[in-house]
Amino acid sequence: MTQLVDYALAATTVYTGDADFDERLSAGRATFAGSAWKDTLQQYLDLNKAGCFTKNPNGTSYETSITDVAQGKAVGVVQVTTSIPQVRKEAGADTEPGMFALPASDDADATRIPGAVSAAYGLNAASKHTAEGRKFIEYLASPEGQKIYAEEGGTLPALPNDSFEADPALDVLTDLQQDGMTVPFMDQRWPNPEVQQAHFTAVQKLFSGDATVAEALKSMDDAVETD
Repeated sequence: MTQLVDYALAATTVYTGDADFDERLSAGRATFAGSAWKDTLQQYLDLNKAGCFTKNPNGTSYETSITDVAQGKAVGVVQVTTSIPQVRKEAGADTEPGMFALPASDDADATRIPGAVSAAYGLNAASKHTAEGRKFIEYLASPEGQKIYAEEGGTLPALPNDSFEADPALDVLTDLQQDGMTVPFMDQRWPNPEVQQAHFTAVQKLFSGDATVAEALKSMDDAVETD
């Protein structure tokens, strides 16, 4: 999950001081190379140099990272909320995991976290059962449907829901959400899907030593221009 660490960092390094970056990027008035994304990727590499990751980050799967946390081989993993049930399943019911903001500076008041709706629902326009499909989607969006989905998946409802009680492991995140300390997941507002693909590849190349930060950012800027 190469994108999640610098998403967590960029929420603070980029968007605390430049909340409109994505809009300016799409309008051609900003670039990755000319923004705090440069500092973000450098921090990512600095974390690796400091020994914060496994010895072979590019070769570590999602499943391995979850197992390492569950077995106490790693202090944590930068992940989304749906990883909580998986850690508990492997570590045992008595385990008390928690999720916290990943700081990117020494200023706690500037710290932000990326947040996004974990799933979206759609109905095939050519379906022969559109009436039933719409009814099911309406149920999924109802307080009851959202409550079931959020509790089973370890997430938070996308819409206000008085019947939902958040997992205590998410207390810090819910506080940050209520205090307006979140920013949208970056790829949700980038101008096209190619930027995210370029981002995946860029991070892998950074960690294998096949690209510099400047080259990584240029590849992402080149992907923006393909829109």
